[in-house]
Amino acid sequence: MVICSLSIVPLSPAEEVIHLANGEWRPFVSEELKYGGVFSRIVSDAFALKGVRVVYHFMPWKRGEVKSREGQIDGSIGYGMFDKFKQDFYYSDTIFSGSKVFFHLKSEPFDWNTYDDLNGITMGAVIGFNFGAVFDKAEKSGQIQVTRIENLERLFKMLIKKRITVIPLTVEIGYDVMNNKLFSEEAQLITHHSKPFFNTTFHMILTKKIAKNKDMLKRFNEGLQELKDSGNYDKYVAESLRGGYIIK
Repeated sequence: MVICSLSIVPLSPAEEVIHLANGEWRPFVSEELKYGGVFSRIVSDAFALKGVRVVYHFMPWKRGEVKSREGQIDGSIGYGMFDKFKQDFYYSDTIFSGSKVFFHLKSEPFDWNTYDDLNGITMGAVIGFNFGAVFDKAEKSGQIQVTRIENLERLFKMLIKKRITVIPLTVEIGYDVMNNKLFSEEAQLITHHSKPFFNTTFHMILTKKIAKNKDMLKRFNEGLQELKDSGNYDKYVAESLRGGYIIK
């Protein structure tokens, strides 16, 4: 399915158009959120300031990555900075900075300092979620034990039932699940450890197979800076954090 996000500036009939893959990754992007989520709104409005209209194609993330890499669409949004993408994609300036932490039950004391402290701790994570090279190496070597499933809400149910001990997750995503998918009495049982195990930045990626994208990247970065300078960027992020993009 395709949506066209709203923008903060009027667009002329002669506007340029860019096609971007998008997906489900609440609270940052979702077809079920206003504007397609805060990331979608930021990208749309940054481009709109430079006379470019964004058309979003919502699809599974892997499919969007493949279509972008092959040049079937221009790119995608919400990607971390990974070397494996740099050969095929241009990376935008930072759209958002986030921290990944461990969620756990308040009734189950949990503390950690190094990955050695995590040995024997049963973790639950979503298939395909990336938590950085150090975590990936520890998981593959067996230093940490991670149960991977497809459903994020189910992970939190498993945590409540003590079938797992911690959930590694970006702070905002964890609390979005707790506030919108769990009963309030369930959410009150859960907290997160203050020490991040990974800090990351999120970006738009544009395929190098499409010649115009080098210029599009430059225009987007300029528009993003203008959006930040105007104060609208901070406004959009604040709205998202207080649940302002949830469709009642």
